[in-house]
Amino acid sequence: MRPILSDRQLEKVETFIFERGRLLERQLYAYFFQDGSREACLKALLAYQNPDGGFGNGVEPDLLCPESSAIGAETAMGILD
Repeated sequence: MRPILSDRQLEKVETFIFERGRLLERQLYAYFFQDGSREACLKALLAYQNPDGGFGNGVEPDLLCPESSAIGAETAMGILD
């Protein structure tokens, strides 16, 4: 299967993510495109988990509240998927 993006486009995406992305996005990019590990992704995701088991703390970048929320849980589940 041929990639949708050219090598140059992927290079630009990588540069953007590694210059401006959070650790979570960098770990996800590394997992999908650079032989990164699942464990590193999970470790980065756990930084957003609250003691009640929910997710908040900006796991969804447009919702920066620290409390656990349905949107935080949905975002975390999408990452786990």
